[in-house]
Amino acid sequence: MSTQVLILIIAAVGVASAVGGFALSRAVEGRKLRRLADARDRLNSTLATVPGGYITWNEEQSPSVSDGLADLLPDDAHGVEGFLEMFGDSDRVRLVRLMDGLRSRGEEFSLTLLTIDAGRALRIDGRRARRSPIDVLWVADVTNETAIQSDTAIQLTAARVERDGYRAMLDALPIMAWRRGRDLT
Repeated sequence: MSTQVLILIIAAVGVASAVGGFALSRAVEGRKLRRLADARDRLNSTLATVPGGYITWNEEQSPSVSDGLADLLPDDAHGVEGFLEMFGDSDRVRLVRLMDGLRSRGEEFSLTLLTIDAGRALRIDGRRARRSPIDVLWVADVTNETAIQSDTAIQLTAARVERDGYRAMLDALPIMAWRRGRDLT
């Protein structure tokens, strides 16, 4: 066999190996991309089930508002500014100060604020992601829970007033009164 034929055979084997290696690496990359896309879709589906919504800030400090939070906003409000417009002046200033602390120094916070229409109570939690440079503002509508707590507090206050009235009545009696248990203690 001549040297030229041998060189052509070696070159052909080399080209075939390179093409095969390229095709294999493309197939592996394709599988990785599909797995990443599936993971992203699962994450987006999971985040879509979060009650309320959230705002995230990435390294560039550009905010992203979730669809769930956009649903909480009034029809004419959009984005972070629209979210902030839901609160009165003092609450807005306080929330902006807390958000700045979260974004600049990682200071986490949690508070409940009433919207200016006093129609809703929103629980707002500011958190920094542990392993990536992302800040998240979680927002949940806790109006029902707040109403239940208010009702319970009102009932407790009424019971205390009633108890104090009974004590005052007993203290006003001109005779001694006491209470005994079933075992007469």
